[in-house]
Amino acid sequence: MLMPRPDRAKLAATNMTFAEFLRKHDIKILKAIFLPAAIMQGYGHVDEVSAVYAMIWLTPNFLTNLLRRDENGESNIKILGTGFQFLWQEMRRQNNLDVRLNSPVLGIVRSKRGFILIYRDCNFWRF
Repeated sequence: MLMPRPDRAKLAATNMTFAEFLRKHDIKILKAIFLPAAIMQGYGHVDEVSAVYAMIWLTPNFLTNLLRRDENGESNIKILGTGFQFLWQEMRRQNNLDVRLNSPVLGIVRSKRGFILIYRDCNFWRF
């Protein structure tokens, strides 16, 4: 289920990084819980991610489940042994994907036959 579109007041109140939001509301002690939760999911660091996005996926229910143990007393937290970067590198390698880093996307043109990705310097990729 998608989150309802925030009104202007809510957007203005959360127009900051998640770390700034925690500081502003004097709950930065929670950063110790949110930081690993955000990084483990591959969302990034709380000092960089938008407060709105962090609150979409770091819900109280998610955090409660994160702290629970299974019937064997083991943590619910599962971490990729080789990390997320290895996962993406393997996906690229196994699927022979053309990955280009640091290429800001300016637009996407969709059609029935696929799509064209337009990026900086007016270059494009056809898919």
